[in-house]
Amino acid sequence: MTFSIITIAWNVADDLALTLASVFAQSCKDFECIVQDGGSTDGTLAVAESFLPEGRLRIYSGKDAGIYDAMNRATAVSKGQWIIYLNAGDRFHDEGVLARMQQQLQHCPPGIVYGNVLGQYAGYQVTHRPASMELLWLRKPYHHQAMFIAGDLARKNPFDLNFRIVADHERACRLYHAGTPFAHVEELVATVDMRGGVSKDRYVRTTLESMRVFRRHFFRWDREVRHWLHLGKLLVIKNLPEGLLSRLRRFKNRQR
Repeated sequence: MTFSIITIAWNVADDLALTLASVFAQSCKDFECIVQDGGSTDGTLAVAESFLPEGRLRIYSGKDAGIYDAMNRATAVSKGQWIIYLNAGDRFHDEGVLARMQQQLQHCPPGIVYGNVLGQYAGYQVTHRPASMELLWLRKPYHHQAMFIAGDLARKNPFDLNFRIVADHERACRLYHAGTPFAHVEELVATVDMRGGVSKDRYVRTTLESMRVFRRHFFRWDREVRHWLHLGKLLVIKNLPEGLLSRLRRFKNRQR
């Protein structure tokens, strides 16, 4: 089996329907889909079950210790040669994504392979390509919706649950230092709704946790200073009026 598509869900019935529809519309059928539900009470499970008796779908439900614990559980029971974490609300860009990626991955060593995403904003959309891997010390350069990780590699290297927000970044850093190959392919993998903003508090907590990852794997004093400057910039940006912030975001995206 080539692909394991892992979808984490908790009280996201409408989003899950969108994601699973894009999964089972794929022209490539060489995959399994694992829905790991956190004990939803809003009909999320009913949505998942509405795709049964699809033989490639497995549904698990129960309380977990957070999103990365759920991802670890689903990863442990996966069987695919490659895993992609396509969480509820994410969707493949078109029906041929897995077929094209199946061809691309035949030429890639078993590591981490990532493509591009189409970000949808209010009134416009932008293709986001990954940043340089040289920025891995600061943040994860690619979007998780476009990342495929070799199945055996993922199953042997679970997410560190000491990180609640950026455990995927921490695992990437860990694997990078272990010599894992990383490769970019020029493929539009997913379409992602980016209209929902991230709260100022979330930005701060994410940046502070990213600093813990940096200190564990890439510490240098000059980079420590850059982290604090980055945090200060985020605080200034998030305190701008929403209208101005929206215009600045649109201007920045159009420069890409």
